[in-house]
Amino acid sequence: RGEREKFLSPVIYFFSLLTIEYIVTTLTGYRDFYLEVQLLQVQEAFGDQESLSEVEIEFVVDRMGAFIQFILSEMGQKLLMLPIMLLLVSLIYINQKKGFKGNSWLALYAFGHVKLLTIPFTFLWLVGVPLFYIGLISFIVSILYWIYASKAFYNLSALRAIFMGLLFYLSYLLIFTFIGGLAGAYIGFTAVFD
Repeated sequence: RGEREKFLSPVIYFFSLLTIEYIVTTLTGYRDFYLEVQLLQVQEAFGDQESLSEVEIEFVVDRMGAFIQFILSEMGQKLLMLPIMLLLVSLIYINQKKGFKGNSWLALYAFGHVKLLTIPFTFLWLVGVPLFYIGLISFIVSILYWIYASKAFYNLSALRAIFMGLLFYLSYLLIFTFIGGLAGAYIGFTAVFD
């Protein structure tokens, strides 16, 4: 009859679930636990450096902690991670002819669903599941859901959806490894030259 169905804006949907995830992980203590484990790993990595003094090591750990906290924060996800993810989706799926808007809608809905699917895994730390396994389970679930969603949205074959989904996640990991490396190098150099 020409009537449009009502739907929730993908932007509102994603940011609502991002907020819910932030609240749940903060109230359960998972966010603090995650940050503490990451800081211990940074401290272990720099603790063996004979060329750095204790003050320099403490400086590096504090700065890396601030960087990790920013990346994990709602603001870090909105300002840094989301724009990069949207750009990557548009570049990797450029031949699917959905345009930036269509690609962004898929990404926002799919990443919102991923948040919804992975929030329950954050409770596993309360029963002693190591952080590595929680992250691994969440990562696998997010990849599988992304492959499923992109296959349905773009009408891809299973093999093509798997290839493009893995390409997306590999690109995402490489970019954020590079960003983390740049941040680490900057923090390390400022510790040494200050």
